[in-house]
Amino acid sequence: MFSIEWHGDGGRAAVFLERLRQAGVAEPREGAALVVLSGGRCCGPLSADSRMIVFEGADAAARQTAAAAALPAVSVGLTGSDGVTYSSMGSDACLVAVERSFLSLTGLTVEEQEIALPCPGGDTALLLRVAAALALGVPAAQLWSFVC
Repeated sequence: MFSIEWHGDGGRAAVFLERLRQAGVAEPREGAALVVLSGGRCCGPLSADSRMIVFEGADAAARQTAAAAALPAVSVGLTGSDGVTYSSMGSDACLVAVERSFLSLTGLTVEEQEIALPCPGGDTALLLRVAAALALGVPAAQLWSFVC
């Protein structure tokens, strides 16, 4: 089981973290392998145990933290420069696009793809949850049960 550390207000982050814990995917704790930087809330230097960062691409402080850590990082947001973004948004469903492939903590490649989710899109909180779940090795077909 991996560990995850969530900084900032992630909307439904508490529910997401509990679902990961219950499924045996990741345990929330400080000094985690996966660090998620959300909502303009950043942390100090990362733990030596940190192996990957997921962050909001529009957050300058998070970008600086990711760059300083020199760890693999996935940015999420609503611009073409973000690694995970929306390709379509609706009031009851959305398509999330992985624009650039990356290695998950399991060592498997998360390929460029579009992922249909049965939940409304439009905010970066959902994108953070999607990117974090993929980074932890959750298969795209199972994402909805963790992130929606």
